[in-house]
Amino acid sequence: MKKKLVMMLLAACVMVAGCGKTAVSDNFQNSDAKEQEEFQIEVESKIEQEKCFLCGDAEDSLMGYYSKKESIGIVHLNSLYVSETRVRDFDDDGNELFQQGGSSTMVNSFGEGYGSVAIHGNPDRGYTNIDVSVSDKDEVDFELLEDRLCQICLDTLADFYEDQINSGDNENNGCSGYCLIDFQTKELHRLSEPYSGYTMGDYYVKYDIWKEGGGSDWHRISVFIAYLPERVASGN
Repeated sequence: MKKKLVMMLLAACVMVAGCGKTAVSDNFQNSDAKEQEEFQIEVESKIEQEKCFLCGDAEDSLMGYYSKKESIGIVHLNSLYVSETRVRDFDDDGNELFQQGGSSTMVNSFGEGYGSVAIHGNPDRGYTNIDVSVSDKDEVDFELLEDRLCQICLDTLADFYEDQINSGDNENNGCSGYCLIDFQTKELHRLSEPYSGYTMGDYYVKYDIWKEGGGSDWHRISVFIAYLPERVASGN
């Protein structure tokens, strides 16, 4: 009887171990399935980098002019319209201007059904506030950009877009149609989910996204940018 009891216990242990193995295996399969469910997009540029509107020398681009300025721009991607954020002011030759008389406001719109940016710059203090109006039509159109941007820029924007979609908040997809650009390095930086702030060299960027009330389909991005160079001891 004792021997029979031992055998029954051993059989039960084997069954429990088997169940545990199956559960772990199922967990790995569920994890793999979850990873496979993440949205991915592949985009292919039709131009060489030197012809890129943002980081190259496209004939109709003003990036050659902006590259003289050690500052940041905001880009509406579907129109490729670049606005200066006015966190700092420069003349046409790239010389920084000071004591320009405090803050000012500049508004740029991008066509019927598209959003707009209102830039409230205070270069004398080294900061700016930007109010971005966003519609569904602003969602980045990669097919439109394939013959305007190089593969490097498209891949960067695709990464932003994938993160936006995979964040799970698909109501804010229109925000993928806006980004910041460092005028000197030509690097692109997101203004979409799931992040809300970062540093760009000597600049600090903070932004918030929300939906307008009253049943509106429009969204807003509130952007704050400050020029914060590294502090050094006096006399160095």
